[in-house]
Amino acid sequence: MDKRTIKIKIFLIQVVDSLLVIAVIAIAVLAIVNEENRFYMVLGALVGLVIVHQIGQWTINKISSLRVDLKTLQREERQEELRKKY
Repeated sequence: MDKRTIKIKIFLIQVVDSLLVIAVIAIAVLAIVNEENRFYMVLGALVGLVIVHQIGQWTINKISSLRVDLKTLQREERQEELRKKY
């Protein structure tokens, strides 16, 4: 993988994670507003929070490993430039 691909993957993972959080917040707001099915909406919001938490843990691990890969590539490029220079 090159640097551009890694940066795009990190960005897409962050976008999807943010959209999931927004969706769960929307369900929670609907649970507050909707009075006839409040129990099911609250239950849906709680299940959504659990899912977002689990996916959030996965994204944190994935993004950190991609950042390590990105730093490794940058370090290798710097070393290559120094070798060419000297």
